[in-house]
Amino acid sequence: MKKTFVSLSLFLCLTGGIAQVGTLAEFGLVFPQPGESNSMGFLPPGTVVQMKGVSENWKYIEGRGLKGWTRGEVVTISSEWKITQSQELVVCPAIFLDENTLALWWYKKQLWWFDIDARKVVRKEAFDDISEILGLYRQRWLVYTISYFDPMKEKPTMISDMWVYDIRSKKKIQLGIFDDKKTSFEGFLVSPDHRYALVRIRGKNHIVTHVLDLSAFRWVSWVTNVSQPQWYGTNQIIFRTKDTIVISDLSTWLSNSGSVDGEALLLPKGVKNVSSFRIVATNIYILAEKKIYRGRVGETNWEVTDFRSFDWNSDQTLNFYVDSAGGHMYDLRRKKLIPEFSGENPVTEFIGFTLEGVLIQKNFAKIPTIFLLTSQLEESYRYKAIDKIHASDGNGTLLEVIDYVGELLIAVEKPGKGYYFIFPRRL
Repeated sequence: MKKTFVSLSLFLCLTGGIAQVGTLAEFGLVFPQPGESNSMGFLPPGTVVQMKGVSENWKYIEGRGLKGWTRGEVVTISSEWKITQSQELVVCPAIFLDENTLALWWYKKQLWWFDIDARKVVRKEAFDDISEILGLYRQRWLVYTISYFDPMKEKPTMISDMWVYDIRSKKKIQLGIFDDKKTSFEGFLVSPDHRYALVRIRGKNHIVTHVLDLSAFRWVSWVTNVSQPQWYGTNQIIFRTKDTIVISDLSTWLSNSGSVDGEALLLPKGVKNVSSFRIVATNIYILAEKKIYRGRVGETNWEVTDFRSFDWNSDQTLNFYVDSAGGHMYDLRRKKLIPEFSGENPVTEFIGFTLEGVLIQKNFAKIPTIFLLTSQLEESYRYKAIDKIHASDGNGTLLEVIDYVGELLIAVEKPGKGYYFIFPRRL
């Protein structure tokens, strides 16, 4: 949501009105310049446009009767690029990936639903303007914004009107109108019984957690300055205060707005300050004074673990952490570091843990190649990336790795080509 603007008058002076002809490499959301009569609109990839200048990440373009500011990438090539689909490769606009097997995007006043397993669009739904999809949760609750320039401001200021939409009931509720420079969306946490959601908004000096009743679809409470709230069962919420972990009943959150009380967890003996925590099933892991402890609510026995961070694989045999010397892979079975993963310039680059193993990247025949390893670090398969993907830079950028119901999905951004999916196991 955060975007940066500079004076438009300065920008137009610097560019001198010199135009470049190019094509949009991705869907472009075009905002009118303050004072102009034209409205906000969308241009699809492949649209030929005139780019009259650049202001940081923004471009001023004209094309198909629209003119204004966009963050869509413009490629100065003569031929138009178009969206393509094949059985293994899907190229599509900015996507939100659901936690299940659906991808979602908005185009031409429609929500498009792409079934990852079937490799095709399975549903379209008419929908009003959307500037950005912030999340789709439990395949039901959509969080999105409609962005526009604030007409009351002399300097161009982008503001976002944020909404939550229930796809099943067709109801929607406004969360608020926010200044993009000062506010960001932090998350939408649905309770295990799907009755409530904690919606977090970060402001300039504080974080507000709003409680949404998903059945009645109305706001029922709000809480400030609560860090890392997580559901513990259906009726309890665990969160962090300045120096400890607190557990509170949901009823307390519903009956009090502004602040909540709770019962502090009994910390390990000698521990005073807790940096962060993670909940796995009924276990609570806390990071305190460079050690990770494991315990449970209502119990006083805390166990010091061998974990160095909260980033571990599904069977808890490998742990990846970062310190001043770089990244390190720690073998919890042998209680030792794995040298090829460690240091500032490791031979093997760790990308992430998946449900089935470890995703890494290293050169194979001088080509950057993605490998999926088992928890024993044995090769499961290798995939020579079409765009020589690199985890941080290079010809392609790895956006996200998603593991769902037996298949691995890799989302990639290719400069000049937009976004697409790769399904390694089916190539």
